[in-house]
Amino acid sequence: MPQCTFRKSKLVDGVDLRRCKNEALPERKLCSHHVEMLKLSGLKYLARKQADIASGMHLCSYSTCRRTPTPGKKLCESCLIKLSRHKNARRGASKAQRLAGQLCSSDDCPRPPEVGYKFCTGCRSKAAETRTRRRVEIRKISARSSKKTRAMLKGEVFLAYGTACACCGETTYEFLSIDHTNGDGAKHRKEIGTYSSAIYKWLKKNNYPPGFRTLCMNCNYALGLFGYCPHGDLAQLCTVGRKISATATSKTVSSRAVNSERNKRKRLKLKLEVFTAYGGCKCFCCGESHHECLSLDHIDGGGSTHVKAVGSLYPWLKRMGYPSGFRVACINCNRALYRLGSCPHQVRVA
Repeated sequence: MPQCTFRKSKLVDGVDLRRCKNEALPERKLCSHHVEMLKLSGLKYLARKQADIASGMHLCSYSTCRRTPTPGKKLCESCLIKLSRHKNARRGASKAQRLAGQLCSSDDCPRPPEVGYKFCTGCRSKAAETRTRRRVEIRKISARSSKKTRAMLKGEVFLAYGTACACCGETTYEFLSIDHTNGDGAKHRKEIGTYSSAIYKWLKKNNYPPGFRTLCMNCNYALGLFGYCPHGDLAQLCTVGRKISATATSKTVSSRAVNSERNKRKRLKLKLEVFTAYGGCKCFCCGESHHECLSLDHIDGGGSTHVKAVGSLYPWLKRMGYPSGFRVACINCNRALYRLGSCPHQVRVA
């Protein structure tokens, strides 16, 4: 049977001379005598505190002390000195054992350390849980801070280049983006970085140079892919497609141009067929009807993973007989759903 752990602090050369020699109760750390003694002392303490409260007196919180407590403390000066000596004596007795590797290095832990470590298994698992919890909390705080910083940076750039789309006049902040007026956005992003806020940081660092404008994602997408925007008269050189080598002959260039136009017509025909199968050329959210600005949205999410798995989405949909789980959405609404989880149009209606 384990020994009773009750003891009073009286150490001589690190040896406790006043430790209880009785056996502890089953599933308890104390013997029956000290269990009853603690119960009585607790009852006496509660009775004394109730009497003190009833009489308006404030005494030292130690069970047998009747002195006035130190200002700002629950104990009197004498009891504070005794408590400090008691703690120092316990720490001094266990410190030598901890340095010798006989006890866990955690304060007040009586268990032996795990083999090869300074801490026991319980303390190591608690420390791991604490690190994991703090890591998650720090990541959440960092994500919120980074999101706020990016939003402020983006707002500063839009103030410099305009807070409305230069083509259609869209003013919703979540739909706006920066367009390269010369059509060399892909090349520029490769030079400065492809992460989301790279272009905004570069613009602010270079004091907002000319050659850029504010466009919504619908107009930006149409200009980049088709070379024109259906909402207005904006147009630019379309750089999307296979590059023509400098050594190509005029006949080769001509044949490539013919094939490129033929492939564009085929892709457009397939795209319109898919849109017709999913309700027609109209965004389910805002009603955008220009096919240049439309795309397909995965209703349950996971669109990027699915596209990587199947390759080209429109041919796959046609082969599979146009399965459910898809809908027609404009680039603005589709991007907002992906990034924010909801579209600003739906929030306004709600």
